[in-house]
Amino acid sequence: MSLSSPDRIFQMSTLPRFNTNPHHPLTRDNIHLSRAINDPMSDPAAASNTTETFIRASISESTRRAYRADLAHFAAWGGAMPATKEMVARYLAEHADTLAPASLARRVATLSKVHAANDWSNPCQSEMVRAILRGIKRVKGAAQHQAKPLVREALPPGVALTPKPCRVSSL
Repeated sequence: MSLSSPDRIFQMSTLPRFNTNPHHPLTRDNIHLSRAINDPMSDPAAASNTTETFIRASISESTRRAYRADLAHFAAWGGAMPATKEMVARYLAEHADTLAPASLARRVATLSKVHAANDWSNPCQSEMVRAILRGIKRVKGAAQHQAKPLVREALPPGVALTPKPCRVSSL
């Protein structure tokens, strides 16, 4: 994913300007104060690479693979980007018998993410696409199965229990 305009992020007016003259009276005895460390304007390519690195890190590799697979399936079907709401609706209708509703919902989420990332009008947010997806879920009737909760009686003896329910977070 590339940014359309790194200049939009690093505009000259918003960045502090540093005196690079080593003989300036305020900084002649300390040359490190006269130059900005990691100044994006000194190397716009490095700034763009850093930005791209963080954008790339925002999505896991497995999610990226899923996005690629979903987009490849959409393209193999004949879809084009940016897509229209009619195109996405037709795609969903044609695959309603072969793919699970959860798979179709993931494909819609992928298409929505691609449109949002490129600042395109998002056809997946249209009422037509959302209604078709709801209809497919209703007709196919394949709801996700939720796991049953773990109750105290099911725990083996010796497992310490807290008096109040607690939430364990990995963050």
